[in-house]
Amino acid sequence: MPDKKPDNKNCTDTSIWQEALRRFKQDSLEAPRWLWLYLPILLVIIILGSRAISPDFYNRFIYTELGLVENLTVLFLIPTVIIGIMIFRCRHELPHQLLGIYIAIHTLGAFYFMGEEASWGQHWFGWEATGIFENHPREETNIHNVNHWFDQKPKAVVEAWTVIGGIGIALFYLFRKNPRNTSKLLDWVWPTTCVLPSALIAAFLKNIERLREVTN
Repeated sequence: MPDKKPDNKNCTDTSIWQEALRRFKQDSLEAPRWLWLYLPILLVIIILGSRAISPDFYNRFIYTELGLVENLTVLFLIPTVIIGIMIFRCRHELPHQLLGIYIAIHTLGAFYFMGEEASWGQHWFGWEATGIFENHPREETNIHNVNHWFDQKPKAVVEAWTVIGGIGIALFYLFRKNPRNTSKLLDWVWPTTCVLPSALIAAFLKNIERLREVTN
């Protein structure tokens, strides 16, 4: 399928589109190095370091409903949702129609993740769990703690996607000599290698957590 040229100036400029395609073919669509490499490592050092040095500080300011972990998760998901909406609005410029559906699914998933993580604002504004949330086991206005279909199943999908796409496919592209092909759908779907550090860290920490649960 030939590369589709943009036909709506309100979405992207032609020169920007051509530059994006050029960098895509060279597999160089990377975020700044500080964002995808140094920041994840720094956050892990802060989180694990505070837990080892001062468990009280960790429990009060790091791993609580209003702590660093919860708030940073929401903070990173906000631009994810915004960018997803922007791309979906310009889906007619993508080279495959299925990419629009792919972007919509991921954007909705990020929005659900963002809202649930903050109990849709309850953690910040402090309203009570009433109505359909009146019998919530943790008195929160979210649904992921009510049924495993809204909690464990989505988590399993995210973990699998992290291992397959964030580690396996990222390593494949890291060592592959041929550039990405803009005519292939999967080459647009699979992530770039810049997700590899975060994926490795997430998988490592998750397995450490599982090991602690088994041994305790």
